[in-house]
Amino acid sequence: RTGVDLAVTKTASATTLPAGAPLTYTVDTTNAGPNASAAIRVVDNLPPAVDFTFASAGGTNWTCTYSAGGPSVTCDYGGAALAPPASLPPIT
Repeated sequence: RTGVDLAVTKTASATTLPAGAPLTYTVDTTNAGPNASAAIRVVDNLPPAVDFTFASAGGTNWTCTYSAGGPSVTCDYGGAALAPPASLPPIT
């Protein structure tokens, strides 16, 4: 959308883990504007070699689904439009 400047960052819960240990990611989305943003979709394409177990993903006003075909996690934001500068609720 014109006038929306979104930035997405993904942070892992750890930098090293033993084999088989769970890893959690937090995805943060911010809007630097100048316009408000709504109906945002974030798609996290995962490496095919990852042994991924989808337990859950979500956050306030986010609905997330997992697709094994990609593999990927897709999250749609259904909250109110946020005027910049604004951060959307994190996805974990």
